[in-house]
Amino acid sequence: MSGSTYRLFTAVPLPAEIKKSLAEWTRAHKALYPFQKWAHTEDLHITLYFMGDTEEERLPRIMASLEEAVSLHVPFKLRLSGLGTFGPPAAPSILWTGLEGDRDRLVSLQRDVLQALVRVGYSKEDKPFRPHITLARRYQGDRPWTQVRSKLPEPAGLDGLEWTSGSVILYRSHLGRSPMYEVVKEFRLPVLSAT
Repeated sequence: MSGSTYRLFTAVPLPAEIKKSLAEWTRAHKALYPFQKWAHTEDLHITLYFMGDTEEERLPRIMASLEEAVSLHVPFKLRLSGLGTFGPPAAPSILWTGLEGDRDRLVSLQRDVLQALVRVGYSKEDKPFRPHITLARRYQGDRPWTQVRSKLPEPAGLDGLEWTSGSVILYRSHLGRSPMYEVVKEFRLPVLSAT
C-alpha cells in the first residue's frame, strides 16, 4: 500500500537453538528477576541500528545500501556471556545477556551498517555500540535491583553457548503484537570459498 510507514531496525538474528536455550533459561529464572516485560523467544536478536518510522518508498534505497554494506563481511562466531543491565542501578530499564567471541567483526559490521544507513538519510548515533541481547524490560521489584541482584546466585546456563552469525535482518516492528518483529529482508554474509 503506497504511503505506508514502517517502524524499522536492523539486527543480527539468533539461530533457533540459541533462542531455545534462552527461552529455557528464562522459564527457569524468570521468577527470580522481577522485570515487567520479557522478550518473546522469536523476538530475540542483536540490534545494530534502530531506524524508527520510515516511509515505504525509501525501502529500495535502504535495501540496496544494506546489501552493499553486508557484502563486505563474512560469518563470525559469537557466544553468550553473563548478564547485565542498562539504566539506573536501582531500577534498570533493560536486563540483557552479553556477547563474546568475534566481537571485533560484529562491531565492524555494525559500523558499516550504520554508515550505509547514514548515506540514505538516517542520523549517526551518538552513543557507542554496546552489543547485547535484551531479555527483559522495566524492573518492578519492591527493593532496589542492586540489593536483589546481590542475593541471586550467579546465572548458570548462559555462558559459553556459541554459534556462527551469518546474516543481518531488516525487521519491521509491530507495537502491541507478540511476537513484535517481522522480517522485511534478510541479507546473507558471503561465505568466502577456499582458494
